[in-house]
Amino acid sequence: MNKVVLDANIFVKLFKKDEYDSSKAIELIEKLVQSEVEILEPSIVVNETITTCEVAKHDIQEVCEFFKALIGFRMTLVNIDSQLLDKTLSITKAGHSKSGYPTFSDSMYNALAIQENALFITADRRHYEKTKHLGNIQLLRNIH
Repeated sequence: MNKVVLDANIFVKLFKKDEYDSSKAIELIEKLVQSEVEILEPSIVVNETITTCEVAKHDIQEVCEFFKALIGFRMTLVNIDSQLLDKTLSITKAGHSKSGYPTFSDSMYNALAIQENALFITADRRHYEKTKHLGNIQLLRNIH
């Protein structure tokens, strides 16, 4: 695929370097920046990443500078529209009452990937397990 959507948890791992798979997230971003792959993100990604990093007491100025550089170079922020909201809502219903349902924000990244025929990369195994049957999704730990 020539387009990817990265879950906010991938970006968080860039700043919370002690998290599981942080080195894999850094490696992935480096590869993407050097490649011809287009990074598409729902506009919520910046807020989600900053909020998580802020709670963890990380320097949010560093996070903002990172996103400004990536937006200017390789990443496109996609505005939320009714089509994306509809697809997101349908994905939230893809789970099961016993195993749970996907969250709305995780589903939005997944929906954007499906809508744009891109690959959604996430570190969230629970979301992956609930939605892998929909396609266009890969776990960070399985990226080579």
